[in-house]
Amino acid sequence: MSRYKKMIKLGTIILASLIAIYIALLVYDTDDKKQDEVQLIVINDIAVNDIAAVGIAHDDVKFGLIVDGTNIVLEPNEEQHNYSLRQMQAFIYSLSKMHAIREIEGDAKSFGLDNPKSAITIFKTDGSKVKLILGGLNPVDDSYYLSKDDKIYGIENEVGRLLKVTTADFYEKALLPNIDSSTISKIETISIWSKDNSDRAFMLTNNGDYTFDITEPIKNVTNIDNVFSDIILPLSAIYPEEVVDTNGSVAEYGIDNPEFEINIIMDGQDYTLAVGKVDEEYYINKQGDETIFKIDAEQIAFLKNDYLDIVADGVYNCNVTRVSDLVLEDLSNDKDYNISVTGEGTEVSAVFDGNIVEYQEFMTFYNKINAMGKAGQIKDIEVKDEPYFTITLQKENGTNDRLEFFEAENDKSMLSVNGVFNFEIYDTALNEIILELEKLSGA
Repeated sequence: MSRYKKMIKLGTIILASLIAIYIALLVYDTDDKKQDEVQLIVINDIAVNDIAAVGIAHDDVKFGLIVDGTNIVLEPNEEQHNYSLRQMQAFIYSLSKMHAIREIEGDAKSFGLDNPKSAITIFKTDGSKVKLILGGLNPVDDSYYLSKDDKIYGIENEVGRLLKVTTADFYEKALLPNIDSSTISKIETISIWSKDNSDRAFMLTNNGDYTFDITEPIKNVTNIDNVFSDIILPLSAIYPEEVVDTNGSVAEYGIDNPEFEINIIMDGQDYTLAVGKVDEEYYINKQGDETIFKIDAEQIAFLKNDYLDIVADGVYNCNVTRVSDLVLEDLSNDKDYNISVTGEGTEVSAVFDGNIVEYQEFMTFYNKINAMGKAGQIKDIEVKDEPYFTITLQKENGTNDRLEFFEAENDKSMLSVNGVFNFEIYDTALNEIILELEKLSGA
């Protein structure tokens, strides 16, 4: 027992020693950081509202930003490009709150200020001006030299690069309008096309109530969770890395023969994006804008998805509240069934053979129609036979959906929805509908 006590005591001493060393190192590190901390020097502290315009001149670049209330106008304006108000606002704010890491004594020529890298002039609303001259690089720490009011400062490299902006730095990188819960209802259609696989080409059409149906190349309901996670959210996150061309050189970046095309009709406006590929790098361009951007491959990976990834698990779906009557025809046995649907929500009931069928009992039957799963996809088929079973759903809005079942092999049936063949179903799915139907009729 005493041996364990000695071990515990020794362990306690070692632990206490380690803690003491850790605290000592922490204190030393904190003191060291305090010594390394740089007291930033204020170069500009201007209220943004006091800035009327900013002029930028360097190399062959010469342009200005004119502040007009909450708007900012770039002059001279290149009409073939869209500019980002947010990026221009951020630039002006950065100029208004500039800091230096040190003040420097010496001759301007020694710091490259006689042959400046850039000259920025801030025009204030009171008529005064602030001029910033960017000099050369400090070879020791890669900072830039800057002069203002005959004073010379050292500024961080990032601040120096900010003063060498071009018009391209203000190009709008948000290629699509904002898509969120408040604007998604304005989306009318979304179309995605792929060069390598026509099966990836599809169109989604907004049904309202935050639901979308796939309308090309098939007509089918979708899994709305998958539509949001696999299509809408990735679309809203498209934001290119950088500008690579401003003259619309589409052939150079594969835009003339794109890998993918995206088309969105939203609030009556048409937005088309083309994605090109050259040497495993991807580039994107918005129709009507000559700017070409580089874009990360991960941002457009969702365009490679097959439309079947977003199709609902069931081959057909219709909310029961939209249905007024159902007509089911068992043509092989010369039987037909008529069901009238009344009520709303959980008050829905049905009238079948003159008898009222309560909500739970009726929904057990009806849900079997919406639960028919896919047993296979049908492509390029011509059916000459007659259906052996049909279901017609008459809707409150006066339209009908007609489901027709045709014989197929391997215990499957081909399903036609409104005359279009998309999927096969297992015979067991229809058998379950018929079984529940017979329960309702009391057979």
